[in-house]
Amino acid sequence: MKKALSATVLPTILLVTLMATLLVTTTGCDQYVITLNDTPIHEPPVLFADYAVTDTALHNCIAHAIEDYKITQAAHLSILRCSHADILSLDGLEQFAQIVTLDFSDNNIKSVLVLFKLVHLTHINLAGNAQLSCPEAVKLVDRVDKLILPAHCI
Repeated sequence: MKKALSATVLPTILLVTLMATLLVTTTGCDQYVITLNDTPIHEPPVLFADYAVTDTALHNCIAHAIEDYKITQAAHLSILRCSHADILSLDGLEQFAQIVTLDFSDNNIKSVLVLFKLVHLTHINLAGNAQLSCPEAVKLVDRVDKLILPAHCI
């Protein structure tokens, strides 16, 4: 009797698990915890939160990007658009080493030295940063495909 019971229970559990997985992945329910007999069979991915940057405005922009793009690891953040965000410093940005595109237009950034650590960058917009150190920023021109500088650096 025990053998017959386990022969029917196991396939049933597998079928229910498969159906729940299909339901989660095809109906937009991936943000919910799905349980079977109080055992989680699906949990939503946890958004990346283990980062530290010194500038509060930069932190807020990164937090929005993580939420918008559902970033679960630092390496998955490839685009960061932070225009008009009152950012003063980019310190700490280097932990997002896979960034390809940055838009920091119309902020108050003075130094871009940290951007030299981001080797995958192809597009950078620094227009409207009136305090930007031009000698630093101009050196980025040979490292990226597209660089937009503020008027005082051209």
